[in-house]
Amino acid sequence: MRARATCGLVLAGAAAGAVCGGERVLPPEPSPWDTLGDTHYVPEPSRARESRAAEAVPETSSEQPPEAARDLAAAVAGLRDGLDPTHADVVLALEQLAEALVLLAPDMLGEIEQIRSAADQLRRSPRASLEHADLARTALDAAVRVLTTLEPSHPTPGWMYQRRVDESVRAVKAVDPSVPLLAQHATLVAAFAAIRDAVQVAFTGAESDGQTVAGRPARRS
Repeated sequence: MRARATCGLVLAGAAAGAVCGGERVLPPEPSPWDTLGDTHYVPEPSRARESRAAEAVPETSSEQPPEAARDLAAAVAGLRDGLDPTHADVVLALEQLAEALVLLAPDMLGEIEQIRSAADQLRRSPRASLEHADLARTALDAAVRVLTTLEPSHPTPGWMYQRRVDESVRAVKAVDPSVPLLAQHATLVAAFAAIRDAVQVAFTGAESDGQTVAGRPARRS
């Protein structure tokens, strides 16, 4: 009886295995309902654990701007390739700008139509026309009005977006409507580039160096 009782104690309390009556006794498999303190331990399914682990990983900001914004960036890059007396590159940049802004501010169609109209007039105007710079400035002024009243679609702190808008305002003001576009090509490119950067921040919440941002600027009246 004493041997049986001893084996019973060994069987009940074995943790890493024990020998009883010449045979090795392994500990029992833990029950899902083994108690830990006052709570019950319930094994979590592996898929649930993986899902919770994925949720715990902070999300990185690798968001890409929409196609319209990428097309705008490509059109602005094309402006730097050289002087085009037909201003076809400027027309393309204005058209892509309108496509990007309509995604950001669909309620500001008046300003966006001004950009499209200026692009169309610039396309049809003679090379010797003195209105080229005035048309471009009119379109860029309309774009700035959109940006200054825009609430970005992506969260972004007011200081970062406002900085890009301020740069756009200054760059556009430098475009002289009374000076031929070819004579102020670099100034025009700088204005488009500043607007492009503001559009990128509005879309993605990140500047061109990939710096991520958070927050949202208040709508300005």
